[in-house]
Amino acid sequence: MMKQRRVSTGLIAAAALAAQAFFAAGGEVELAAEDRAALAAANAISRAYVAVAKMIRPAVVNIKVERRVMVPRYNDPLQFFFDNFPGMRDRLPQRRQTLAGQGSGVIVDAEGYILTNNHVVGDADSIRVVLLDGRELPAELIGTDPSTEVAVIRIDAE
Repeated sequence: MMKQRRVSTGLIAAAALAAQAFFAAGGEVELAAEDRAALAAANAISRAYVAVAKMIRPAVVNIKVERRVMVPRYNDPLQFFFDNFPGMRDRLPQRRQTLAGQGSGVIVDAEGYILTNNHVVGDADSIRVVLLDGRELPAELIGTDPSTEVAVIRIDAE
């Protein structure tokens, strides 16, 4: 396990300035020891970030949702009456329309449970999950918590 080391914002700023000076001078700048240390720390942070991203990437999924809603039919010949007379708007003819959306989630266990946001799946009529390998699978809504903006869905996959 890699030992964690806290890096100050000053150290990161010094690393950024050192890198900027190095590239501005064509890569031939002699850095002071503290600047070399700051640059090395910034590079270590960058490598750690890339390593963590590679490790968790297979668990990150794309979520596609669809929701069917009723919307007013605006090309009605009596539209003027619907728009301008009280009570007529409620009688406006409607049609069914499918709205599509998407979001992301993270697979949290081998049983196929996925943590995502409530606003992504909360009102969805259908939920599909796209895995890193390109498979697209139907998902079941397990539960939502609008107050914390969290939702759990589940897929059945290996």
